[in-house]
Amino acid sequence: METKCLNLNGFKIEVLDMGCGTNGTLLFAHGLGSNLRQFEPQINFFKDNYRVIAYSLQGHGDSDHPEDANSYTIQAYTQTILALFEVLNIDACIWVGNSMGGVLGYEVLKQQPEKIKLLITNGTTPELIYGKSMLKMIYLMDILLIKILRFEGYIRLAAKNSSKNKDLTDKIYGFMIKTAPQAVISSHQVLGSYSYLQQVINPPCPIVIIHAPYDQDINASLKKVMKHIIGNMMIEVI
Repeated sequence: METKCLNLNGFKIEVLDMGCGTNGTLLFAHGLGSNLRQFEPQINFFKDNYRVIAYSLQGHGDSDHPEDANSYTIQAYTQTILALFEVLNIDACIWVGNSMGGVLGYEVLKQQPEKIKLLITNGTTPELIYGKSMLKMIYLMDILLIKILRFEGYIRLAAKNSSKNKDLTDKIYGFMIKTAPQAVISSHQVLGSYSYLQQVINPPCPIVIIHAPYDQDINASLKKVMKHIIGNMMIEVI
């Protein structure tokens, strides 16, 4: 896949922009610890019929890896994405987001709903709220594991727990090792406290939520908000 670097929101951001655009624009948004290469099979499948765009956010892939924790908030990520929309002249898109990429899709929908005409999320819940003690524990655990195992060992452990398929585990490791440690530590904190129930209850566009059965924490939270989803004809849960 041929990528380029754009200056967005003060960062050098790795971007892929290809395809014919006959049926519109598909934008693929990766999860925490991944990058645009996560969607290589989907990009190759859709590029003949869509303009396909993917990016690696700051702290991920071959984009800049700032050390400042403030670079890894939902707002900071979203400002990078909105700058991408402007530079690439994206009027509206079909948003496909995995995990954190789905959360950022909700945030874009909140700030500039006209930019998304269909929101598709995988392994994402519209609301996830941990208490302060839980967030503190997650923070300390991240710091401790990185100190003991070093970042490479920490990533190896995370990848191993993501799948039982060794080939897939190796691929996940390849994505995650190109992530800044600060991105993982800081993003874990902001992704443990957010709510987009309003966007689900009164969606400005159709929403498809793909239920990923292996993610117990996400699914437990998703189950709690099902009452806001079921019966709404603009939202489909798979």
